Amino acid sequence: SFPIPSGPSSSNLTTIMGPADNQRFTIRPTSGNSYLIAVRDRTNIAFRNFVVDATAYVGTLNSAIGVGVTNSVFENCELIGRTGAARTASAISVGPGASNITVRNCSIHGWRSDTPNPGAHGFYWHGSNGLIENNEIYDNNGFGLQFYSVPGGGVDNNIFRNNYVHDNGGGPTGGDMGGLYIATGSGNKAYNNLFVNNNYGIWVTSAGNNNHLWNNTIYNNTTYGIQITGGSGSIRNNI
Repeated sequence: SFPIPSGPSSSNLTTIMGPADNQRFTIRPTSGNSYLIAVRDRTNIAFRNFVVDATAYVGTLNSAIGVGVTNSVFENCELIGRTGAARTASAISVGPGASNITVRNCSIHGWRSDTPNPGAHGFYWHGSNGLIENNEIYDNNGFGLQFYSVPGGGVDNNIFRNNYVHDNGGGPTGGDMGGLYIATGSGNKAYNNLFVNNNYGIWVTSAGNNNHLWNNTIYNNTTYGIQITGGSGSIRNNI
């Protein structure tokens, strides 16, 4: 591990990056901490042009990336999970109180957990004011993305747009899971996404309010395309 200094401002980030998208640096651990990249006490950090390959990792792994601060960017990345993992929560975990986190142009796939449901998610998101865009999220046996609040922070005002979410869900024992789960939070928006071949396409529950689903394309999902079991908001122009 090595310390990374905070950037001077949200427009002037400390950046760790490969020289180009086709020359990305790779992190390929076989053991270690519960987070492979942990951004906990630094702000204004960007990671660009990188790969995290966890296929050979042995032991408990919470997430490839854990974020607990503000103003972090993860861009042009690939996060590769592992099959038969004893315990994995997600590829990316954004903690309560974290805000202004951006994940853009990433491929997130193969994250699986053999522990009881819900399996491993692409994103396990507890933060607010985040932006998740232009990603491909697939072959995870939990949800592609789960918005879920825990003590210490609300899951509010996040944007999930222009993502391709496919072949997620099933869980280690054939449970629900699927593409997008808005379990809690307010003011979250999901639009212009493509949900294909998941168990659930989109699931919104009663603990979430004022959440919005617009202009999404949802097809060939096993259980439901869109399931709403409560809450408030708007649903329009979805196919």
